[in-house]
Amino acid sequence: MPYRFIMVIGLALLPTTMAGCANQEAFTAADYAKCQQLGFTPGTQHYDTCLSNVQQQRTAGITAPEPLRDQS
Repeated sequence: MPYRFIMVIGLALLPTTMAGCANQEAFTAADYAKCQQLGFTPGTQHYDTCLSNVQQQRTAGITAPEPLRDQS
């Protein structure tokens, strides 16, 4: 009996767990895209720094800076 209860609870929580993974993947992809929009090249130290800053800002609830626009 307790085994069946544990299985039911586990199966009930599975979609919630899977949804959390999907959201994390979407956040990570958005972080990568944001640094590329800002003009950083993947694989460089500046890109890695940008990625770290964007992730920290996202987890702190602060929005990332907007891409630089041509002023001319």
